[in-house]
Amino acid sequence: MAEPIPRRRDYGPRGCLLTLAAMAAIVLVLEFAIGWSDRLGPGVERIQAVSNVMIRRQLIEEGVEVVTVRGIHPRRTRFTLYTERWAVEGDVILAGPEARRVPYLALVHMTCSDSIDRRCWTLEQLTYGTRIMRLEGEAGSVIN
Repeated sequence: MAEPIPRRRDYGPRGCLLTLAAMAAIVLVLEFAIGWSDRLGPGVERIQAVSNVMIRRQLIEEGVEVVTVRGIHPRRTRFTLYTERWAVEGDVILAGPEARRVPYLALVHMTCSDSIDRRCWTLEQLTYGTRIMRLEGEAGSVIN
């Protein structure tokens, strides 16, 4: 006697809707987790303050009057939700008869969990105007 052919289950529109709802729930949970992980790190004010100090120190010979920040962009560690590096972009306003604005892009790295301690921060890269700066005295810099 031949074996009966198993019947395929057809879930129809209800199965399709359940699959779409499950996928949407997964996406929402991931979005929440990523947003939550950003709030665990140092605040925007702390990142801005640290980057301003480091940029002023690197550009001491330029006669910096003001350092402004236009944006802070987190750079997550690959395959994790943790953020230890931030790209900070803004302008440096130079002192003098004509106040010039020069754009910059800096990559700051928090090397330990105490964001208040200045020793826990390094300036890894600094682009000032159109040139890449040679970093002076930064422990995390490639060019010391």
